[in-house]
Amino acid sequence: MDKITQEAYIKELTDFIKEKTGINRFLSSKEKSLIKKFYSENIPLERLKKIIESEIISYPQSKRKKFSVLSIEKKLSHQKNSPPQRKIRSEEESNNRWKKVIERLNIPPEILNVEKVESAFRDFEIERRVVSYLWKNLPENEKKKLQEEAKREIKKKFVAQNIDPKKVIKSLIYTKLKKIYNI
Repeated sequence: MDKITQEAYIKELTDFIKEKTGINRFLSSKEKSLIKKFYSENIPLERLKKIIESEIISYPQSKRKKFSVLSIEKKLSHQKNSPPQRKIRSEEESNNRWKKVIERLNIPPEILNVEKVESAFRDFEIERRVVSYLWKNLPENEKKKLQEEAKREIKKKFVAQNIDPKKVIKSLIYTKLKKIYNI
């Protein structure tokens, strides 16, 4: 790694996180300590950026403000101790994958028109559009069935008092649709 100062290392990652989450936030002291540890272990910025970006992309847009650098520590230590796992798809591989999904599910190809979306978020946006299309075209009885399943699941699994049931139901249905249609 090109040797840069610790402050520059922290600033680079902070700016990168702000850019990718779309939120102007400050790092906590624990997050800064962790970044300092990464710096002292000579972990390249580009490697950290890839891990951070993949972690941020895994969050729904509305939850990205909850991203924490602390969440990547386990991922990073796991990567150190294991062989390289699944590679990040290239844009071409991603496009081919979505074309196959759209053909298989008989969805209009216009859903792939996401040129205005930042490249890092295109996969997520296409997935969101595919699931939204599937939901809109699902028969009413199937929608009600999925909603009832999600409500039962909330009662079983969620003890928290301050959750928004509508958002949780929507998230559960989204996940169920992805599983049903193998997306």
